[in-house]
Amino acid sequence: MQDRAQIEDLIQILNLIKLRYPLNRLGGWAASADFMKIIYKELLAKIEIKPDLVILETGSGISTILIAYLLEQYAPHATFISLDHDIDYKSKTKRELALHKLNNVHLLYAPLRKYQIDGQVWYWYDMKPILEVLQGRKIDFLSIDGPPMATQPLARYPVLPLLKDRLAQEYVLVLDDAKREEEKAIVERWRLELGDCEIESVATEKGTIILRQKVLKHKPMVSICIPTYNRKEFLSQALASALAQTYENFEVVVVDDGSIDGTKEMLQGIKDPRVRYFCNDINRGRPYSRNRCIDEAKGEYILWLDDDDILDREILYKYLLLLEQYEDAEVVYGILQDLNTGEIFFNPKDFYSNGITLMNNLLTQGCPLPNPGTMVKKSLYNKFGKYNEEFIRAQDYEFWTRIALHAQCKKYNGISCSYRIHDKNISAGSAKLLDTSYESKIVRKMLVKGVIAQAFDYVKNQEVMFNEIAEHMRSLCDNINALYYYQLSHGNSDKAIIVAIQADNLKYAKKLLKNTQENRETLRKILKQYELIKKRSLQYLKEQKLTSINTYIETLEKILPNSWLYFYLLAHIMKYQNSWKEAEKFAIKSLICNPLSKDSFLFLQELGVHTQEIERIKEWLIKPLNEFETKKEGFIELLT
Repeated sequence: MQDRAQIEDLIQILNLIKLRYPLNRLGGWAASADFMKIIYKELLAKIEIKPDLVILETGSGISTILIAYLLEQYAPHATFISLDHDIDYKSKTKRELALHKLNNVHLLYAPLRKYQIDGQVWYWYDMKPILEVLQGRKIDFLSIDGPPMATQPLARYPVLPLLKDRLAQEYVLVLDDAKREEEKAIVERWRLELGDCEIESVATEKGTIILRQKVLKHKPMVSICIPTYNRKEFLSQALASALAQTYENFEVVVVDDGSIDGTKEMLQGIKDPRVRYFCNDINRGRPYSRNRCIDEAKGEYILWLDDDDILDREILYKYLLLLEQYEDAEVVYGILQDLNTGEIFFNPKDFYSNGITLMNNLLTQGCPLPNPGTMVKKSLYNKFGKYNEEFIRAQDYEFWTRIALHAQCKKYNGISCSYRIHDKNISAGSAKLLDTSYESKIVRKMLVKGVIAQAFDYVKNQEVMFNEIAEHMRSLCDNINALYYYQLSHGNSDKAIIVAIQADNLKYAKKLLKNTQENRETLRKILKQYELIKKRSLQYLKEQKLTSINTYIETLEKILPNSWLYFYLLAHIMKYQNSWKEAEKFAIKSLICNPLSKDSFLFLQELGVHTQEIERIKEWLIKPLNEFETKKEGFIELLT
């Protein structure tokens, strides 16, 4: 297959030029056809912009012949310099050029000399003959296939530091043999030192790297905003990643939500003028702090960085480079990497010019856009409003639902941010324990005519939409709303029966079983098993027989995960183990599974949860939020 690909690439190359003499064989130590096709593509693209470009090649040979042929036909006014440190090999290339009747190459003998770069001695080609040919002109294109790796470790590294003052503003470098670990180390070193550059890896036989230095036409101010609360141990790393950006026109806005862990003292000790620190008088919650970030930000764009995450050091440059290609984009986001493992944590879809699918995903699948590492045009907040402070969590999700059909969102297909997963994450510490009443309200309040006409334009009848909403409510453990929308969909009786059992509404489950005309023996067995587990486990709770309760929890996790009883029992186990915070989270989850449960209500009060918060969860799940829920009160009465 590889040989076939090389033949196909060679045919494409030969179709672009007119040979006057047979070529030496490609591949092996010489340049391969797939590498030369990349050289041709990149050169032809540059020639379109600048026909008199300047090209430098390190390491002469078959590549010299092929580049000369291309320039002869497509860029006769270009300047082509080819270097070789080996006088014998240079002579062979000179002979080949004569046989092909090519006289448009400055073939230079440039022996390796010593240079000092940042205190270290390196061998590289003699610069004097190069400078004599350049005569002050800048190099537009570099093809790097030398010096040989045996010269010294990282032998090809010096080309950029030595020539940096001789390069055109938007130069392109193509590096061969990029599969080798040594070449990878060179590229990484270039990346760290150059900053504002785009690096593309191409899967050729020997590996190829294309490095493009691009100058931004527009350099808007960007505000990197970090809302923080009691995360001093992580905040310093997040802040360091913000300040290490290769793009220079930015500020860092830190809003401290009343931390008491020394955050204030640490930030007040930072003298970097790019950092602007603000502190709330009391703890006011994340959405308030986000909104204060927006108010204080001076930038045209706001890039959100959580106080426990790490930004890619080039992300501002990469985002702004993307915006030059997609000028209408107002939200730019990338891939999240797990900070602990280096693996991909969240790889979102690209919703560019596809707000309909974005809105549909928001309503049926959860939040498909990341908040960390995402850059938002500040004017969007002026146009559509800032974060709803009612949403202590998932405020970004709620904001996306308001702009999805109106704003242009574009994905950068690379790592934007390293996401730290730990127990204190507000959104990912333990997904099982999230208060998903927020997501339920976000989705249901958006089910209005103008939105559903676009987000569900593929459905022939609303029953399909109702079924998708029911499925999403079920994934959020919002069993009551799942049952309500299953009823509106006039289908999925089997799922509705299971959800009714999960909601601990056995009366309604039995009613659904009775109304079905088909045999549902398996479901009847599950119902009976649940009734037995509930009776015995609640008795064991009174008797504090924890080992027996754990056995029932394991059974529930297998047959009825995310059920009211499952979370209710776990909450009590946590309480007995003096894990009060965990007990509270499990108890809240049980209330979400069944907001009609008096047991969950009373237990939450016993755990010290404010009655107002308990009532909020109940109200959000039970109260009608859209035109389809006008009959919901009657449905709730049916369940009680």
